[in-house]
Amino acid sequence: MFGFLRIFKLWDWWLVGVVLGLVALGLVALASITLSAGQTGLLWRQMLWVGVGAVFMVVASFVDYRAFFTSSRVVLVWYGLVLALLGFLLFFGPTIRGTTSWLKFGGILSFEPVEAAKLVTILLLAKYFSARHLELKRVRHVVISAVYIVLLAGLVFLQPDIGSVFVLIAIWFGMILIAGLSLRQAAATLLVGAVLVAFAWGFVLHDYQRARLVSFVRPAADPQGIGYQARQAIIAVGAGGVFGQGVGHGTQTGYGLLPEATSDFIFAAFAEEWGLVGVTIMLALFGLVFWRVFRAAEEAPNNFARLYGSGLLVMLMVQVGVNIGMNLGLLPITGLPLPFVSYGGSSLVVLFAALGILQGIRVRGAEGLAP
Repeated sequence: MFGFLRIFKLWDWWLVGVVLGLVALGLVALASITLSAGQTGLLWRQMLWVGVGAVFMVVASFVDYRAFFTSSRVVLVWYGLVLALLGFLLFFGPTIRGTTSWLKFGGILSFEPVEAAKLVTILLLAKYFSARHLELKRVRHVVISAVYIVLLAGLVFLQPDIGSVFVLIAIWFGMILIAGLSLRQAAATLLVGAVLVAFAWGFVLHDYQRARLVSFVRPAADPQGIGYQARQAIIAVGAGGVFGQGVGHGTQTGYGLLPEATSDFIFAAFAEEWGLVGVTIMLALFGLVFWRVFRAAEEAPNNFARLYGSGLLVMLMVQVGVNIGMNLGLLPITGLPLPFVSYGGSSLVVLFAALGILQGIRVRGAEGLAP
């Protein structure tokens, strides 16, 4: 028992507290949205997922993270499993809201493998780059690491989940820069990527796929679909003013005018009811999360741990930035959830597990158990 208490004592409780603060804001926003719509079941399910996520964080913190970088087999098994699940979805997954992203269990529970794919991507790249950070000048290591990501991103693109494709690529590019890729190599990588995108646009994609991407980048091209969502989100954010309309009194949310208010556009729903003051509090909490994860990466006991923390930071910053950007009408509608705030068990549980691994790194570093 004393061993358990010692491990908990070494946790970063500032990080835990800030994350729970974001979760609390999400639950309050979700309660307001669901009560006005008479859908309180979503709130209770989200509270259940918070509990499940907490268990995953505790369990992950007790796992010796060194197993991920001392043996390639461990990470590759997880990578293969996620790859198989994503492939399975394309052939046997149910189509929900135009995508085949969910595994359904008995019609009650569902899980998005792409959320696990993001965590596995960070672990895989941390393992690969930590062993080869002095050899990244060799093009083959850049190519091999890219192949790992292209396989995942390709399957996710076919669902289609363009937002998650962007996150996976951003994680790869961010981590390879942190691992030591030179600016010249980075520029060359971006150039090659642009050429491949242009080739795919002209010779690989079908007309309906191009149309979908156009509506993704230019919501006005789809005024009754994505364009409508973007307009309603902007209206909701603007209606919040400085102090907000009050919890439970948001007009866009209350009248059901804001689509996906519990998930993709929960930031807009929150801003409408809490105003600039509430948004400032939320952004401050996210800033504290970024800072604590950055400190964990900076103080990491080895290169793998540093890269893992950096990859987690990149993932969080990209998802928060893109989600808020699309809610403000500054970025295309991607379907990415707002970490710790949006409704959804898959994202929440995986994020808690990722933080648990980070806590485990901190604990073993403090105990002098990490090489």
